[in-house]
Amino acid sequence: MNKIILNSIDEARQQFCLLMVLDDLHSWVKDVDGHFVMVNQAFLNWKNFQDVDQVIGKTDYELSPTVHADQFRADDQLVLSGRIVNDRLEVIPSKERGNITWFTTSKWPIYNHDKKIIGSFGISRRMKDAQEDGVSARELDASIAYIERHYADKLTVETLANKMNLSVSAIERRFKKHLLQTPRQYITEVRLNHAHELLLKTNKAISTIAQETGFSDNSHLTRCFIQRFAITPRQARINFQ
Repeated sequence: MNKIILNSIDEARQQFCLLMVLDDLHSWVKDVDGHFVMVNQAFLNWKNFQDVDQVIGKTDYELSPTVHADQFRADDQLVLSGRIVNDRLEVIPSKERGNITWFTTSKWPIYNHDKKIIGSFGISRRMKDAQEDGVSARELDASIAYIERHYADKLTVETLANKMNLSVSAIERRFKKHLLQTPRQYITEVRLNHAHELLLKTNKAISTIAQETGFSDNSHLTRCFIQRFAITPRQARINFQ
């Protein structure tokens, strides 16, 4: 796709009409603050909305669990810095045990005629079991479902590999192939997302949150949190209040 250039972010509404009829492709436009400017019908159907005006002006944090909204917003920040997210494989575990949905997502920055980034455009396609790449990706389903159930335990890559009846090297190859990260990195990411949600939605002590999300102690959580979010857990809680 060539660079997207609009007079203003509001112009996206006029340019978006052709995408409304695509029923297998979720598409959306956001402003620089993460507010939805436009979404298509497939997006509305996935989120169980009837009308586009129910979504306009909202952010991912109002439409998705924090654990997922954090991931979406982190990608948005990359795009708003001028980078492109191209066919990224995303996995979204549901609250139902073992139920996992795979998506391929791409995002582009939107520029105005002064070459300033004024928003982002994204598309996401739900992968079907019958698709060749989908079948390949689903070999991680059981591993991800297990991590979602046991992230608060003393979960190691060795334990995960043993539960999946795989060698450590085999399970590491699968994670790097499909998610471009190691199992250990993914486990830490899941723990951080859950810790972030507890920080914003509860008054629990940070040390308690660290314990409940699988970190060895408060310092361990803080180090990982700063690396991921660039602020401390305490600052994240203060900023949200």
